Amino acid sequence: MQKTVRNALLLLAGACLAVSVGLGIFLRPPLKSGVLPGTETPVLTCDGGSDYTLVILADESVPLNRLDPLVRMTRKSGGTSHILRQTDDLEPVRKFADRSESATLLFTYGKSWENALGLLDSSDSIASTVILSPSGDYDPEGLSIQSPVMLLGTSSDQAPTSQRLAEIYNRLSGEKIAPNGLSYTSQSGNYRLRVISASLDAYQTFSDDTLQAVSDWYEDSAGVRMGDPGAGSLLRLASWALGIGGLLLLLVMLDRLLSEEMLDVGYSLLALQVTSPVRYSVLKALSCLPALALLLIPALIFLFIPLPGLAPIPALFCGYFGCLGLFSLLLIRLGKMPGVTGSLSFSAANPNLRRVLTGLGSFAAVLLISMMLHFSGLYTLRFSLDRLPAFLLCGIAAALGTAGWLYDAMLLDQCKFPLPLRLCLELLPFLPYAGLAFLAIPAFGFTGFYTVILLIGALAVDLLLARLLRLILGTVWIPSAVSGLLLGIFAAFAAL
Repeated sequence: MQKTVRNALLLLAGACLAVSVGLGIFLRPPLKSGVLPGTETPVLTCDGGSDYTLVILADESVPLNRLDPLVRMTRKSGGTSHILRQTDDLEPVRKFADRSESATLLFTYGKSWENALGLLDSSDSIASTVILSPSGDYDPEGLSIQSPVMLLGTSSDQAPTSQRLAEIYNRLSGEKIAPNGLSYTSQSGNYRLRVISASLDAYQTFSDDTLQAVSDWYEDSAGVRMGDPGAGSLLRLASWALGIGGLLLLLVMLDRLLSEEMLDVGYSLLALQVTSPVRYSVLKALSCLPALALLLIPALIFLFIPLPGLAPIPALFCGYFGCLGLFSLLLIRLGKMPGVTGSLSFSAANPNLRRVLTGLGSFAAVLLISMMLHFSGLYTLRFSLDRLPAFLLCGIAAALGTAGWLYDAMLLDQCKFPLPLRLCLELLPFLPYAGLAFLAIPAFGFTGFYTVILLIGALAVDLLLARLLRLILGTVWIPSAVSGLLLGIFAAFAAL
């Protein structure tokens, strides 16, 4: 019966991953590479009809899947979408709009808005424009814009972004409004400022409320009615939930399977012996306090000497995890771990071919599913040299944290506590992450909160993979290095 249940759960994990991939494919509109008509500018085009044309300006840093809902809406309502990734020179867009027989709408996201305002200056060829979440320090002063423009953002954005929206609106319209941090609308002539209240899916930028605001603006300002967004946002959330849930379930079941079939008693467990489970469990439950004290040292250093590319939330997240692991490793190495005797083991891996292939397969599966979630728009990987120091620091901290966690897990295995108590002891050291998630809201908005949640999910996957690799390879250090590499990449290069 136990084997039947295990096989059923493995099939369930596979089904969740298959449905997640299927939904991701289903939600992608039929985009084709080509050039903007009448120009040589490369674009991605989704042809839905000639009623109107939507030109989307979004550079390579914007995940393509975040633009999919807008493209689907345009296609559904008889319009054609053109996505431009190279937005430095928009003169071809002006020429295209001048020759177009149907209404040309403009949509910008991120940094592209600066050149878009230059395109709109002293020109009325664009029927209407939406500027979503503008970033950068461009000062739009002295422009003569004839066509309607809406500045759009959500209250889940970081405070500087909301403030920036109001500043740009004031520059363009001559108004003097101040953001209140909540949802509101202000309009003066051809300019509208719209801030939408945060929702569970607002961090992905294209929530249903955001899409509806875009549709309403184009209808009010240019008489163009876009299609209904449908259940795209819910389906994408379902895709992410099934992908993450399937990955976690797959790792848990593989861990159970390998625990039964591949665990060798001679692996690095015998160097340590728990003599007093009560004393060790008390130390485990309170380990967050000395880890937080250790974290103060690097936190103060980087507060006064900032490191380029090191974002506060990933730094605190990985820094605390590293201090937690370092505290356990130091106590074991010095022979001061309460209720534990023995020394820290540096045993080398000596697995057979079957174990190596199993480990490589597990690692490849995690990479494949992580990339699938990246392409679905859950997060964006932005590799850059200026973030390399942050990657190294976060990776080293994550590797130390994983090594300490693996040794603690082996010691808890010896204690043979009931499952509820074991789970409590496993989770208590990570309690400060809940505080970090809620403290991130006033400092970084809901985007900061979602970032912590995403990092917690990445950490859970990394720890399960590390435990799996420890069972396969029979050593702590290689799984810790692999886990540190993955979490370091995610902390330094991934962004919502």
